[in-house]
Amino acid sequence: MNIYTRMLICLTAIAVLAAPSCAAPTPFMISGWVFYENDTTCDNPAVNITNLNTIAEWQAESNISSNGYVSNESRTLYM
Repeated sequence: MNIYTRMLICLTAIAVLAAPSCAAPTPFMISGWVFYENDTTCDNPAVNITNLNTIAEWQAESNISSNGYVSNESRTLYM
């Protein structure tokens, strides 16, 4: 084999080995309950979530008849 073929094989091997090191983001869940200051439930709350490291923002899902919220995230939100 000539030197160019060897270099191509080495570079391909390095690229294949380096690819798995870029892990996909791990999905996570954020959930909770919202209350007013007087401890009564706040139904259908608007809950905004912000990743302070990346400034990424999104809104959690809520329900009209409940004071709970949930957000299932699998976005790239680097911690």
